[in-house]
Amino acid sequence: MADINPLSFGGTTAEDAENWLRHFCNYCDFKSHSSAKILALFKVLMTGSAATWLDSLPDDIRNNWGVLKDCFLTRYTTPEFLNYRNAHELFNSKQGTKSVDDFCASM
Repeated sequence: MADINPLSFGGTTAEDAENWLRHFCNYCDFKSHSSAKILALFKVLMTGSAATWLDSLPDDIRNNWGVLKDCFLTRYTTPEFLNYRNAHELFNSKQGTKSVDDFCASM
């Protein structure tokens, strides 16, 4: 059986926050974790800028899973309209010598 433990979350743009959170919540449901254990595990899995963001929150947010979850989604999910903000440039620019992945990343 493959490892099902959730990975850490660093808060980078390359990470999909909604997918990460879905997997995290499914894992906590599977393990029947209490709210206190969910909060503790969430805090442990935050690394890099996500850990800095978490540390900057007031205690009343950091210690309430429902509120913290909403704050996480607000901070790390991209509004739908922003997914297409560079579409014109993406489809009307030359990539030059860059690979497709590098070109898209630079966009």
